[in-house]
Amino acid sequence: MVYIFILVLALCLLISVVAYGNRYPRKQVKWIFAFLIIALAGIGACVEPKYIYDLFRHYEVLDSVRYSSYSLGSFLEEGYQITDFNYRYTYVYNIFVYIVAKFLPNQAFPFITIVVTYSLFSYIIFREFGDEALTNRNIILSFAIFSVLMPYLFVYSNIRNALAGAVVAYGIYRLYKDRKVAIFVMCTVSAVLIHPVAAAIVPFIILSRIKPGVKGIIVTLAVPSLMFPVMEYFRLVFENDFLFAIASKYYNYTLVRVDDQGRIFLYSTIIILIILSVLALWSQRRKKMERKEKSYALLNLIIWYSMFSLGYFSNYEMITRLPYTIAFLSPVVVNTLFNHTEMNTSVAQIACIGSAGVIFVLALFGVYANIAWML
Repeated sequence: MVYIFILVLALCLLISVVAYGNRYPRKQVKWIFAFLIIALAGIGACVEPKYIYDLFRHYEVLDSVRYSSYSLGSFLEEGYQITDFNYRYTYVYNIFVYIVAKFLPNQAFPFITIVVTYSLFSYIIFREFGDEALTNRNIILSFAIFSVLMPYLFVYSNIRNALAGAVVAYGIYRLYKDRKVAIFVMCTVSAVLIHPVAAAIVPFIILSRIKPGVKGIIVTLAVPSLMFPVMEYFRLVFENDFLFAIASKYYNYTLVRVDDQGRIFLYSTIIILIILSVLALWSQRRKKMERKEKSYALLNLIIWYSMFSLGYFSNYEMITRLPYTIAFLSPVVVNTLFNHTEMNTSVAQIACIGSAGVIFVLALFGVYANIAWML
């Protein structure tokens, strides 16, 4: 079965690459996306996880819950006793675990996760690009940035981070594009109750009205070094289990856990964040971008958060996890930086073409790395 899904995936990619400079009607693109998402989800469901992956541990948790006598209410209150203390307050994630464990096979866990994450990413693509802009070039470039910052392997294996990143990115997008504050709040709360790392981008919304400057960049890059004492204060002083759980997770990622699923994922993330930040800052400095309120503010948010993420360049866990939200907003980056009508000077075109070339190369390396680590 996995070979059938791989063939469907290859066919979808072939159709897109062959007509790279053209565009299909929106309805046809939606069908291609639907087949693509089902193929990716099918592969995730069919490939048995290696013991080193989070998904292997998730499957063990599902088996424990499946054969337990917990009701949904009691599981939400006491289920962490048979799962992990880290899951004590992740209520949305726990509901997901309980439903799959009691009513579905384990393979539904990565299948549903992949469908949800890639569907939300597809929604942003279709919203960001109108009929004329929904070209294969824009779609492929968005997917290339997305696949580097949010590798398929991490969606398949990590589950919680990918879901949380997708949900909070959707909420942020609706906040800036539609002024849907209620949707943003609901998505943010839901994302934090899946994985607390989703909250990392929220404070930068305050800075999104401010154009990043040299001083701001230096301060933002230095913020990660100031985070540790703050989180330690929450962990050791505050008598609050929820804050303790968040601070403990931060401590685990920064000092204890040492994952290394390929240096390519680390280096590619750093390179992409630098490219996006430099392009955005250079464009704004030369005033080559129209300062349309929605796109301008959202791009500023991406720049500030990219700088913050780069501050963790020496920490594999943090630098690869934090940019998940940026990955889902990659169509905004493409539409704002690579498609701008005033970016038509020779230097700007060379910069955009060169950057796109580097992104495509990194994406290809990433595809190879994903296959090598999964199979």
